Amino acid sequence: TPCEHSFPTRRSSDLPLALYLRGELSSSGSFPSYRSKDPKTAFRDFEAASNAGYEKAWFRIGRAYEDFGDVRRAVGAYERGIEKGDCGSTYRLAMAYLLGQIGLASDPGKAVALLKRAADTADLDTPQRESHLRHDGSLEADILDAYSTVHPRHASQRRV
Repeated sequence: TPCEHSFPTRRSSDLPLALYLRGELSSSGSFPSYRSKDPKTAFRDFEAASNAGYEKAWFRIGRAYEDFGDVRRAVGAYERGIEKGDCGSTYRLAMAYLLGQIGLASDPGKAVALLKRAADTADLDTPQRESHLRHDGSLEADILDAYSTVHPRHASQRRV
């Protein structure tokens, strides 16, 4: 044959990841000669990736909404990410419930359940997520200490 090398064929399953990675490039501006920093273009790529089934894009959409000051939509994006099994979204909402951030009331019980879920779905992209849990599933003391400092009335919920 004239060409002995075969090139991989494009699969439709590659598109969501490609959109996500292009969004990462636009979001960071790390390679300006290739793709300049453009948060709006990045958002559109993350949105297209999530709609095409790439669940990790929901976290990036939520962060973008936070950056734009739209916490209601940020929480909605994180909730969609949780529904799809995204660890980053799960972890972000867990910390928001723990610390009473992004318009959510502090709810330590919900925070712990979400942290456990984040630990169960940790992967190479989000390995630090499970570092906040002990092997028995309880929160590390330093996280609860930080929480108790911000919310002193819940200090009695700290497990040692």
